Amino acid sequence: MRSSAKPSSRPNSRPQAMPLYWAGLVLILPLILLAGVFVPRIRQGMLHRLGLSRFRLPNQGILIVASSVGEVGAAERLAPYLRRAFTGYYLVLCAFSYAGFRRGLQGGFFDVVLITPYDLPVCIRSCLAKFRPRALIQIESDIWPTLTLWARERKALTALAGGRMTEGALHRLIPFGGITRAMYRMMDVLTARFGDDAMLVRRLSGRDVDVRIIGNLKYSDIASITVKRDTTFAGELGVSANRKLIVAGSTHRGEERMIFIAYLRLLEEFPRLGLVVAPRYVSRGGEVATLAQSMGLRTVRRSHLLDMRDLDRKGWQVLVLDTLGELSRAYTLADVAVVGGGFGGRGGQDMVQPAARGVPVLFGPKVPTFRYEAEKLNGCGGFVVNDAGEMAEVLGALIKNPAYRKRVAGQARRTALGLAGAGEAFMEELGGWNLKG
Repeated sequence: MRSSAKPSSRPNSRPQAMPLYWAGLVLILPLILLAGVFVPRIRQGMLHRLGLSRFRLPNQGILIVASSVGEVGAAERLAPYLRRAFTGYYLVLCAFSYAGFRRGLQGGFFDVVLITPYDLPVCIRSCLAKFRPRALIQIESDIWPTLTLWARERKALTALAGGRMTEGALHRLIPFGGITRAMYRMMDVLTARFGDDAMLVRRLSGRDVDVRIIGNLKYSDIASITVKRDTTFAGELGVSANRKLIVAGSTHRGEERMIFIAYLRLLEEFPRLGLVVAPRYVSRGGEVATLAQSMGLRTVRRSHLLDMRDLDRKGWQVLVLDTLGELSRAYTLADVAVVGGGFGGRGGQDMVQPAARGVPVLFGPKVPTFRYEAEKLNGCGGFVVNDAGEMAEVLGALIKNPAYRKRVAGQARRTALGLAGAGEAFMEELGGWNLKG
């Protein structure tokens, strides 16, 4: 545990390159505003990002910054630890993506949920007027230079929780090395998920920077994840208890076709086998459904199920899960899971969530964002597959042999449980800091 100290003990000076950073943001801001006219995803929450719409904030509290749905999930895992350790403090979540904002509102873990303003002084000061942060906790890869400086000016503790870094991200940040290096060195508490993340953070910020390894915050409460089948959800989807089901989660464009090819091969041997596909971005639901139909598969979208007769609801081969917040429920129904993001250049998606529910999991070879988890799971509840042929072969073996599937499911669950503990580790790093200053 760190010794007690005040958050102001680290350098507070503004990096010399900050005016250039702000000038760059000002230059691209009109392009963002123009794109928002045509792209709803960019337009959502625009007034909040510009600081033109005020949120009702408490006078002081702990400000937690997360990018999108995944990082908000990590923040939710951390929230109970913060409440127990710092009683009486409001928890304020800043989510950059609108989907993350909605997730934060739905979860109920935070006292206030707001949309992260653009990283310009005028936007931040307008949005967060009169709010005094006692701590700024930025989740995983979220480091906002202006927001960090704003918090340091207010003598708040600044911390990076479970920092995530890949070689690709490192190379993208090198042009901003002066600013990024200064931000890391300003942090009072600097933690990373795993050894590789810590090594890359040190390469960017300086070899002498103290980076503590805590694990992945998303798995802090993994022992509480149930392996029980969600029978209510099964009824809503029309999935009977004896129907075998594959759930393909967090898929990206280009990956669904490969999954459908593997599924078509499996249908020859398992004609009642069902497939649920949850695209990483629910806005792609129509596109994925159209692709499945073009390949001759009877397809429905989750968002359309309520308008269908019971007979039609049960007659699908492929169900596209184009709704938010239901993938975890779908995993409870899965006999086997396929996790996307690792078959192209997207860096991978979270393959531990289905494993924690006792579901054997397949994923692709290109998973730098989840390289540690993939190494742990591969051969111990999980499988790396490279193409549709390998996918069909592994899925077929698991579906055909219940005893084998049960053994692999147990391995998956045990491996996932071994990844717990990040929440306690992060709080230990915070333990010596006084937030009462």
